[in-house]
Amino acid sequence: MFREPKYLKGSVVKHPKADWGKGVVLEDTTGPTIKIRFEKVGLKTLSLQHIEPIILDDQRVSEIEVVRLAQMDRVYIDETFKDIYDDIKSRYPSHIVVIQSGYYFEVLEDDAEYFSRKYGWKLYERQTGVTITGFPDQVEKAWRDLRSTNTPYILVSQLDQREGGKVQRTITEIFPSQGG
Repeated sequence: MFREPKYLKGSVVKHPKADWGKGVVLEDTTGPTIKIRFEKVGLKTLSLQHIEPIILDDQRVSEIEVVRLAQMDRVYIDETFKDIYDDIKSRYPSHIVVIQSGYYFEVLEDDAEYFSRKYGWKLYERQTGVTITGFPDQVEKAWRDLRSTNTPYILVSQLDQREGGKVQRTITEIFPSQGG
């Protein structure tokens, strides 16, 4: 038996009680739960038996934006920078991938060469065959330049360490935003 979805993928909603900001429904909802990515708290799976999100607008965000929001919830756990870089580049080949390592930000391969040409930064080889360069977090010039020239980039931020001391990272910014 086919049931019409109660909430459609891309619908913009808000939580009726919590101040989580606007949310985007990540998949058509016909069952008892709904997956929403909220501005302030990220991905949440809510039980529709207990909470009825409020639809804010008849307009829905684009499919590209829904995919972008869903990918921002991917967590990389103890993965090498090269593996993270290759995973993201396979989906966003024209974006520069910037990966946080503590108080430092690093870029690899062609992205490292771009920064070396643009700012004269020295290139290093971290592991055999992997070119890398980077900058400390207080170097705001790089961020301003990327935004002002509308250069597409993805920021992968390091999360606080969890149980077991494993380093976790996730995409926290995709610039420029691709939909909405």
